[in-house]
Amino acid sequence: MRKYKWLAILCLTGHIANAQAGHYEIKGTLTSMDNATKIYVTPLSMTGRGFVYKEIIDSAAVVDGHFQLTGTIDYPKYVQLTLVTAGAAAESGAPDRRNILRMFLTPGETKILGDSIFSRSQVAGSALNEEYKMLITMSGHYDSILRPLHEHYYKALYQADIPVMKLYNDSLNIIKPQRMQAFAGFVSAHNNSPAAILAASMLTEPGNIDTLFSPALANSPDGLAYSKNQETHRPNIKTGEKVPDFTLTGADGKKVSLSGYAGKYVLIDFWASWCGPCRNEMTFMKKLYAMIKGSSFQLLAVSVDTKKEDWMKAISEEQISSWTNISDLKGMKGTVPALYGVQSIPHNFLVGPDGRLLAENVHGTTLLDLLAKYLPVNDK
Repeated sequence: MRKYKWLAILCLTGHIANAQAGHYEIKGTLTSMDNATKIYVTPLSMTGRGFVYKEIIDSAAVVDGHFQLTGTIDYPKYVQLTLVTAGAAAESGAPDRRNILRMFLTPGETKILGDSIFSRSQVAGSALNEEYKMLITMSGHYDSILRPLHEHYYKALYQADIPVMKLYNDSLNIIKPQRMQAFAGFVSAHNNSPAAILAASMLTEPGNIDTLFSPALANSPDGLAYSKNQETHRPNIKTGEKVPDFTLTGADGKKVSLSGYAGKYVLIDFWASWCGPCRNEMTFMKKLYAMIKGSSFQLLAVSVDTKKEDWMKAISEEQISSWTNISDLKGMKGTVPALYGVQSIPHNFLVGPDGRLLAENVHGTTLLDLLAKYLPVNDK
């Protein structure tokens, strides 16, 4: 019943009309914050793959627990307010998460009421921020369910405990679609609101921007930036397409080409010595390889390291010389990551005997189950 509760709330919430450019005024009152000295406002770009911090656009002193920010904006902006306390500086590195507050900067008056933890301040006076609050509450609801499931799953992954991995993966596969359904419902109910762009960025398959957002939102600065980002991160290779061939140098100094494994199932796995999540997968990957390996399967581990000594050391430490390790030692700027559209790791591609892509970026028991569809598995 809980998953339908969120959709019902979304349907009851009104549609936000386009906010116009204008003058903004933020009045803040902070209680139990005697050491607060200044507030900085930093715009955040809603790109769909993380938010990009930009220049400070406004600031104000905090005097006797009060601050006031005023100015003009061309359109509503997603911003971060950073509270600086006595003895700290805005440029001193990442701020304490308790001292940051994210909201939308909109024309008109907005009031902020905070206590000793600035991040949980109440924001009032803007319909857009009410929608944003609803989105964050909904996201927090699902995160509170998913977080412990992920923790248990990854603990089992590190130990290559496949039965426990399957148990938690099954639970994750129930909750994740519900979460996506809730975000999709938010976008549909608020397709004229900038908050919908944030919700769309949380969707694994957001779809066409023309069907996601109203024409006005799609053509707004944030809407256009979102669309450009989606184009930039569109997969280079679609499932069922032929994957491009490449040749890299193996750990033994010999040249290795993907085409040399024609007729086999090949898992192309991008990783690096400095990538913690990649190395955390290694115990499981060794177990998977032992279960699947044979004349019809090959694992090509493409390292995006830049220093050979780091690469060799990681291969030795992880004891992964049983499969083929290759690299051009050019890091993420190498030709193969660009060829395959890899922008973060771990990232993998499962290629069929005909050289066509079967799946991209599948891990853990999902990968094992997929391989079991095509290859015999020795689970003893």
